Amino acid sequence: MILTEFKPAEEIIEKIKDDRKIFILGCGGCPEGANTGGKKVLSEMKEKLEAEGKNITGVTEI
Repeated sequence: MILTEFKPAEEIIEKIKDDRKIFILGCGGCPEGANTGGKKVLSEMKEKLEAEGKNITGVTEI
């Protein structure tokens, strides 16, 4: 059994608060089926980080 855990955006924002340029890397496959990964989740995270003033340099799914 594979278990994935979604980190809340607030936790991620706190960890990267001093960083300006961010590249988002996410996993597809299993996390996508659990709604903790995939293109939709990456897109939502990109929007949240941009709303916080972060410069998103790229987004990709592996």
